[in-house]
Amino acid sequence: MSIVTKPAAKGEIELLREGIQVLEKKIAVQKKALEQLTGKTGQQQAAQPKKEQKTDAKSQEKPAKEEAKPVPRGPRFELVRSVGEECQSEEELALLLSKKETGFRFYDGFEPSGRMHIAQGIFKTINVNKCTEAGGTFIFWVADWFALMNDKMGGNLTRIRTVGEYLIQVWKAAGMNLDNVQFIWSSDEINSKAEEYWTQMLDIARQFTLSRITKCCQIMGRNEGTLTCAQILYPLMQCTDIFFLRADICQLGVDQRKVNMLARDYCVAAKRKFKPIILSHHMIFGLGVDQDKMSKSDESSAIFMEDTAEDVERKILGSLPTTNTTVDDVYKMLETMFNLPVPRTLVAREKEFTSVSELKAANIPSAELINAAFTISGAWCPLHAAKIDKNPILDYLKSIVFTLPTSTLKVSETVYTSVEDVKKDLMSGKLPVVSLKMEVVKVINSMLEPVRKHFTTDETAKEILAKVKQYKKDVEAEKNAPKKETPVKEGKDGDVLMMVLPSNKLQLNQVTSIGLAAMNELAAGAKNIKILLQDWSAFLLNVAGADRKNIKAILEWTKMWLQGFFTQQKVPSSAITFVWESEAILSDPDTYWVSVINWGRCTTLKWMEESMGKKEGDSEEGRAANNVVAGLMAIQNACFLECATVYSPHSLFDNCLAKSKAAVKQFAVTVPCMKKEEGGEAVETTPNGVLPDSAVATTMFVEEQFNLIKPKLKKAFCKPGEANDNPVLQLASALCGITAAPLTVNLKEGPKTFTPAELAKSFSDESLHPSDLKPSVEAALNTFITGLRTATSSDPNFKKLESQITAISKKLAKSTGKK
Repeated sequence: MSIVTKPAAKGEIELLREGIQVLEKKIAVQKKALEQLTGKTGQQQAAQPKKEQKTDAKSQEKPAKEEAKPVPRGPRFELVRSVGEECQSEEELALLLSKKETGFRFYDGFEPSGRMHIAQGIFKTINVNKCTEAGGTFIFWVADWFALMNDKMGGNLTRIRTVGEYLIQVWKAAGMNLDNVQFIWSSDEINSKAEEYWTQMLDIARQFTLSRITKCCQIMGRNEGTLTCAQILYPLMQCTDIFFLRADICQLGVDQRKVNMLARDYCVAAKRKFKPIILSHHMIFGLGVDQDKMSKSDESSAIFMEDTAEDVERKILGSLPTTNTTVDDVYKMLETMFNLPVPRTLVAREKEFTSVSELKAANIPSAELINAAFTISGAWCPLHAAKIDKNPILDYLKSIVFTLPTSTLKVSETVYTSVEDVKKDLMSGKLPVVSLKMEVVKVINSMLEPVRKHFTTDETAKEILAKVKQYKKDVEAEKNAPKKETPVKEGKDGDVLMMVLPSNKLQLNQVTSIGLAAMNELAAGAKNIKILLQDWSAFLLNVAGADRKNIKAILEWTKMWLQGFFTQQKVPSSAITFVWESEAILSDPDTYWVSVINWGRCTTLKWMEESMGKKEGDSEEGRAANNVVAGLMAIQNACFLECATVYSPHSLFDNCLAKSKAAVKQFAVTVPCMKKEEGGEAVETTPNGVLPDSAVATTMFVEEQFNLIKPKLKKAFCKPGEANDNPVLQLASALCGITAAPLTVNLKEGPKTFTPAELAKSFSDESLHPSDLKPSVEAALNTFITGLRTATSSDPNFKKLESQITAISKKLAKSTGKK
């Protein structure tokens, strides 16, 4: 949603233009000096002896490669660069501005999480006006989704949206020139372009480890040890915003630097040519002692945009009288300050004092003592060299008052043109602290007056502010209330969900396990079998090299063979529904992803990792961010499709799915690996679709003709009398289940049929020998595979898809170095 309102007053724009003119003059002087220097150097070269010139000419026969010339930097560069405390990188910024006069895009995301302080209001207005004056378009990303993830406003989206409206009202009133400013609501924009946004987020998630992502989590002000899964989603989504909004320049605070650098790192990982430029503005200090930035949770740490004139005076000047101040007034104030829960320290004559008695004994002159007292009355204003650069009053001057070359500040009869001049007089004692603070109060109040007027005279703005203030009270009251569990929609009885993650190469076991599970559920009374083809989860988990076209083809191939299986087994097509995960999500992306976020909010990262197999001592660098997102999606898939029974796509997701309160089942192994020796653990395809090397030679794949499967069966472990851990006997039992008929074994005395129980008993007592069992299993398997292939190949797209799958398999084998 874009909001366009009246532009700022002409005076402010004229000030910006005057500033640009000053910068142009400075650059012209520098250019002239450079030309003079260049001319002089040229003359010196011309005066060199001819012999030296000849040598130079000879050496130039094979000229060395010239270094790239730096991009010229003009007044537009200086204006934009003045916005940021840090820039990554200046050369890239200069290049961008040299190529684009207008239309380059700045981005900043604001989380609607409460009232707005002066840094977000006035300071941001100044910076945005600089950016748009230089020809840029400024995109404000009103991040209501992020506020929901961070549990702001009690995790209530309606409240969050109202707070977002409040932010916009403040910027309107603060004088922001909105001609080239857009306010975009994240939830609206994301839902209108859901596929683009969420696949970009999944692509970022699959590129990084959890260790890398959690380094960004300080932007949420949370301790890494208490992180929820939703707070892992936050930096992933903020990184996504940058590319989704096609931002050229990320213009956020330095506290957001790590997540912005994540975006640049992603460009390297994803082999994107152009990285976003990071232009990070300064974080204005809080008014308290050594506060690195303002805090919404500590009202005394900041001036807020709707503060009254009295509020500003109290926060800056404190309780000490500003006229006719006496020593007794100082002692009375200091008694209070020295006995606060976090006592303040008074510095005078380079000595720290923590009690009135110490001060009295020091015999400090009254004027000097009063001046020192004003450094801790109200806003902290240290004068000593060790702390002067952390002085919030000077920081206000630097960041808000002296923002243009033409800016001035008049205190008494002295006119200051820079914060350095103010600092010098303040430290020397020439400028009294109280005089400076009183002038700062006047300046701030003059800036806030239009905002105050707007929120008292504009009915819409007045109503919004009243709501925001009430919401804050409501949230405070709700803090001690029991935390609400995410509501779980009960699955429908009789509906069974079978999640399918693709493998790089389709195993016969995948087809038979899913097919037999569906047949068993229908036999037990299930009404609907939903087979979920997890294309987005597969992309997230890096299946098939995270190539979405290849993933789609592999899942189509899986679906085709499953349909062939159901046709062969005469399962009614009406009982089976194939559902593409991407299509299900995009049918209602808002509900789906809000629910994923809610699952993340009530699921700690520690629980998720332990549920997905993390053990004590596991490498931190090996922790994958994509597994966490995939786990949340698995939970929501189960709820979203409303099934009472869910088959897990992989053992890693079993515990996650249990959160959905559905009955969680696992697919039984029907066609095991034909291992060649006794023992060994069961082999499972990894979540990214790769079968371990050790299992490839003994696994049966649907693409293989029977002449390739037969040798695997012949070499399989099948020790006489050993019924347990016997892959041939296990396969024989599975074939009985699939065909719903006993296995016929050709013995010396003639053919005999065996049920699975009879097979196990006869093999254990050695009345059934491997030399009799293997040929019979081979014949039964050949009959089954021939029928399955006939049913599957009847699909008119079979040959085309088979060729495509063959090409994909060769490509994947080449990329992994496997045959």
